[in-house]
Parts: sequence; structure tokens; C-alpha cells
Amino acid sequence: MRDIKARNFKKVYFLQGEEDYFIDKVVEALLGTVMSEDEKAFNCFTYYGAEASVGDIVNTAKSYPLGAEHLLIIVREAQLLQNLEAIAYYLQHPLPTTILVLCYKNGVYDSRKRLITLAKKEGVVFTAQKLRDSQLSGFISVYLHQRGIAIEPKAAEMLAGNIGADLHRLNGELDKLIISMPEGSATVTPELVEQNVGISKDFNYFELQDAIARKDAYKATQIIQYFGANPKNNPLQMTLVMLFRFFANLMVSFYSPDKSPAGIASWMNLQKWQVEKNIIPAFGNYSARKTMEIIGKIREIDERQKGIGYPSQDEASLGMDLIQFILH
Repeated sequence: MRDIKARNFKKVYFLQGEEDYFIDKVVEALLGTVMSEDEKAFNCFTYYGAEASVGDIVNTAKSYPLGAEHLLIIVREAQLLQNLEAIAYYLQHPLPTTILVLCYKNGVYDSRKRLITLAKKEGVVFTAQKLRDSQLSGFISVYLHQRGIAIEPKAAEMLAGNIGADLHRLNGELDKLIISMPEGSATVTPELVEQNVGISKDFNYFELQDAIARKDAYKATQIIQYFGANPKNNPLQMTLVMLFRFFANLMVSFYSPDKSPAGIASWMNLQKWQVEKNIIPAFGNYSARKTMEIIGKIREIDERQKGIGYPSQDEASLGMDLIQFILH
């Protein structure tokens, strides 16, 4: 992105991986930087893998720009392109005025293929990986920091816990928060998230996890009852995913050679404050055996919700059944 901003363009960009958000951001940056809007009419081409042919793409790539410095070719859904490997023949002698962008989403191309070898030689091969849960708060903080805005840790966790790794949606909610910032304010608070994103600052996945870690039965029961009364905004499946991740992390933490917060954080690839807030309190409340039983119960509830081998039950009663098992 720094190179694009500095107009240090490459002849080819092979953008691949599971996280299409980052692929889209690179394409967006190229479209906004390579040429003016007036120049795009004759010098910017977009192809879709399911409809285009390699022959058409290569023929366009071999053309010269009209009244502009570069020719920009975007191939979207390149993973659906028939005979994608044939583009390697063009990359043997690519035109210096052509910028070819191949967007290979939802997977990774075989790195042993000649296409990748030549793409690395003539340009950039970028693999966009899905963010881990532990990285989401950092992503949120950096995104806002780049726009001159800070965010309180609880507010970041509320967004990360309730929206998850859907970066396109997360991007949209963060932009909405930026627009709604009170005049003179430069910090996103839990109250601001509650008002503008619709996530309760007291009854959310982040607070539920915190209550369970501390084995605060009253607070955890309150939250799960709130979820049961508002299933549209707090679906049970999201609760199951969050709890499974939490107890899976707790289970792995039992095997950390160093049981200090810093040691567990390093072992689990988590932030130290996350370990101090949730993992350390949970150590005193749950044994390894109980943790394994809880993971089994979460799987059972998941099957019951889906009706696999069990009669249909409403989300509220299933959620309450799970919380009672965890806390007692």
C-alpha cells in the first residue's frame, strides 16, 4: 500500500487468500491512484473469471495506454478463470506500461506453478489471511488510529466479540462510528458503540465471557436471559462460537509451560491483558476436566439447536441449559 501511494507500481499483482477484505483494499487503492477518472474510460479494464478468457486478458495486457501512463487490468474472481496458468506466457515479457491485477479469492494458488514464480519476479504475490480472534481488537484500534481516533479496550472488545471477523461489516460499523463522533471527541467509548452499533454495553458476548470466567452466576444468567429475549441481535450460534473458543483457549492454557500471564500470552498468542482479564480468573474456577466437559456440552447444545438427534428447542432454553451446566 505504501508503494502504491508512492506510485511505485508493479507490472503484476497476484492477490490471493481467504480474507477478501485485504484483496479488495489493494484493488481499491490501485483504482484510486494509478490514473484519473477521465483516463479510466480508455485505460482501465475489469474482467470476471467466470466470463472472461485468458486470450482476451492477454490481448488487452499487450495493448498500450491511450493518453495515460498506464493500462490497468483488474481480473476479479480469477480462481474461476479457465486455464489461469496460461497467463504465465504473458508474464515472460510483460509490458512495463501495463498493470495486471489478478484477484484469486477464497484460496491459494499452487506456489509451485510457473505463474507464481513469474508473478514474484515481475511484481507482487500477496496472500491475505483471515485474522485470528485475538487480532481483531488490534485491527480495530489501528483502523481508528489511522484516522486520528482512539478507542477504549472494552469498546474494541464489544465490536470484536459481536461482529467477529467479518472485516467488511466491521469496516462499515467503524466508519459509522467515526461519522457519529460527538464534536470535540476523539475516543470511541462503550456508550458510543451501544448508541450507534446496537450492542448493549452491559449485555454482550464480551461481558458474558467475563462473567463466566469469574463464575459470576448472577451476571451470566442475566446476560443469557437477555440474549434469549433478543435472539435476532444475539443468536445462540454466536454465543456457542464465542464460548467454544474461550474454553478451547482455556484448555490449551493448562498446558502452558509458564503459567504466568506473560507466559500464557506468549503460549497462546494472545494479548497479556486478555489473559489477565479472562484466562487467569478462569484457572481458579474451572479444572481441566470440567473444561473438557463444558466443550462437550457446547457441542451437544450445537447439535440440539440444529435438531441433530434431538427434538426442536427454542434458543432461550438451550442457552439457559448451557449456562447452568457451565456454572454448576
